[in-house]
Parts: sequence; structure tokens; C-alpha cells
Amino acid sequence: MKVNIIILLTTFLLMSVTIVYSQQVSVISPNKKIEISLVNEHEAEFSKWFLKVNYTGDDEVEVIPQIQLGLSRNDQDFSSKLKFLKAEKPTFINEQYTAIHGKRSQCSNKANEVVLRFENSDKSEMNVIVRAYNDGLAFQYEFPKGEGEYTI
Repeated sequence: MKVNIIILLTTFLLMSVTIVYSQQVSVISPNKKIEISLVNEHEAEFSKWFLKVNYTGDDEVEVIPQIQLGLSRNDQDFSSKLKFLKAEKPTFINEQYTAIHGKRSQCSNKANEVVLRFENSDKSEMNVIVRAYNDGLAFQYEFPKGEGEYTI
């Protein structure tokens, strides 16, 4: 009986770890045609992470199979051994701006945005802010802790 409980607990623990590492984080454009997904290279705690972009028109097409996340600074490396901490709740972005030239002077951008939080092996944090627009995507890096100038 004791052996069965240990086997059951071990199986549950392994399934829990698999579920955590295989969780799907994605952001979808407002018109639901562009999906940007976060992918782990080795499904390990510290690993390389990628963005994958799919477009849904008549058929679903993988437009960009791999955008490697991370970068190296002169003081720290955020390029390969990243630990995914969490993804913030997606937010809707509706920006209005005035174009300097073009057919229209008043323009708008609508997107869904998600903030992905990572840390490197030195416990330094890096955020990746990902936006899915109806006609494209954008992402930027943010370093929430620390000040100063860095060479990338």
C-alpha cells in the first residue's frame, strides 16, 4: 500500500511538472488572425525561448517559425538560460496618433499586449512586451530592476 502511494505521488509530481513546462502562452490580434506563441526550446527550467507566429486566413499558416528571445548585455547574459516566471494578463491597446504625412492625418493602432517575465541564472529579471496588431507584431525588452547604461 505504501509503495502504491509513493508511485501515485511520483506520477502526479511528474505530470504537474510537465503541465507547467508545456503551458501555452500566446497573444492574439484583435481580429483573431495573428497568434504569437511563446515556445521553450527544451522544456527545461532554464532554456532558450522563442516566439512563433501563425496567421489564420483561409488556412492557418506558420508565418515565422522562430524568433529567438533574449540578448547579451555587457554586464549580464539574457540570451540562453532564461527561466520563464509568468505572463501578465493580456491588455487591449488603442493608441491614437497624428501622422506627419500620408493619406490620413489621424491614425490609430489597436493591439493586444502581454508582458512575459523571465529571469536569468543570476536571478536578474527581463520582461518581453509582445503586441499582436491586426496587421503585424512588435516586441520590446524591458529591464525592471537596475539603472545605468548598458552595451548590448
